[in-house]
Amino acid sequence: RKPDCESSWDILGRALFASDRWEEAAGLVDRALEANGDDYNVYVPYGNTLSALGRTEARRALTERAVTVLEQQVQMVPEDTRARMLLAGNYATLGRPNDSVRELEEVLRLGSTDPHTIYNAACTYGLLQLKKEALSTLKKALEAGFSESDIITRDPDLTCLHDEPEFKRLVGQMKPKE
Repeated sequence: RKPDCESSWDILGRALFASDRWEEAAGLVDRALEANGDDYNVYVPYGNTLSALGRTEARRALTERAVTVLEQQVQMVPEDTRARMLLAGNYATLGRPNDSVRELEEVLRLGSTDPHTIYNAACTYGLLQLKKEALSTLKKALEAGFSESDIITRDPDLTCLHDEPEFKRLVGQMKPKE
């Protein structure tokens, strides 16, 4: 067995988060990071899980660790829009709005069309409590092909939109995964 199979910890974390198995996912954080902590993608589902469980200090520690990995990635590959987008979201989580907006603007300048990257931009706007920008960017993510309604409705980064009629309409229009 290879404990660090590429993307396996990320996929497992996403599956557990999407199926509301948050305690189980939270119990795997240390193992996931030990096996694959240099992959910046692995931090996303576990961070969402810790947020959903209200484990603020654990989330903060995980976010600080993710920032280190993401800053290294952006230094090595400046055009990595996904890493920049995740870095923007983590900066927002840590209360660094200026750094967050700087990375958001760089992602937009680089012109990413990846639906997950655009979705993460919507999440970052949500974290920054910029509802209008979060909603319009979420629409762009959906238009670009983001279709994970189970993630959208559970994502704590979009909490500021949950009571918005347009958000409810968009989620209601999505087809459930089969």
